[in-house]
Amino acid sequence: MKCAVYCRLKNGRELFDGYKHRIQLEYVETGLLMEGDGDDRPELSVLCQLTVNNVMTDDCGEVECRAFNSGGMDSTRARLLMRCKL
Repeated sequence: MKCAVYCRLKNGRELFDGYKHRIQLEYVETGLLMEGDGDDRPELSVLCQLTVNNVMTDDCGEVECRAFNSGGMDSTRARLLMRCKL
């Protein structure tokens, strides 16, 4: 089952996979789906990781990531904060 992911900042700016923002997907087998007749298939979960390189103050704020597949949609939110030494 393929999965599509998009991430955006609170201001609506979409984040794209590239040098500044790296969006990585990893499919992990979490068990078996019982199909019957010995035709079981692996149950997969998708882990998504967002990496922000060279963080600047304009990167701060709320980030939302959504994942879509044939089973539906799931989302998560996080706040990216920056502390500066004075």
